[in-house]
Amino acid sequence: MLTSALLLTTALLQTAPIDTANADLRATAAERRVAAELIASLQSPFCPGLTLPACPSWHADTLRRSLRRRVYAGESPAALRQEMASRYGQAILGEPSWQGFDVLGWIGPGVLLLAGIVGVVVFLRRKPPASAPVMSVPPPPPAPGSEDARLVAQLAEELRASE
Repeated sequence: MLTSALLLTTALLQTAPIDTANADLRATAAERRVAAELIASLQSPFCPGLTLPACPSWHADTLRRSLRRRVYAGESPAALRQEMASRYGQAILGEPSWQGFDVLGWIGPGVLLLAGIVGVVVFLRRKPPASAPVMSVPPPPPAPGSEDARLVAQLAEELRASE
């Protein structure tokens, strides 16, 4: 009895991938596209930070096959997404919901961007305009016997010599 149960289990496990492969062959291009879009829209519950298609876990592979098979059987992608969210949590959808505190995930970035723009405009309007230099009259020449007069004369000579 135990031997026949083990043989039956082994036979069923070996034929599961074949059934999935045959389902892939029988599926229309539209069904394959819908299944691929559904799978691509989900985060992996088994590999944090990865999408379901990118997760190398065998659990993720099993989930991908299951989702494909169910889409090919005619189940709605929206219903499947809802079921995945109820089973694995809202994080599998990869986007915040429109309920409760999650609304800040949608509205927060826009509000912060708008506040930043308003802050920059207010800052630029409060900044005093750049004014012309206060000294519009040239400074008086240095006194004839001072150190400044000697330096100005030396500079003038060096400039003439370099020309």
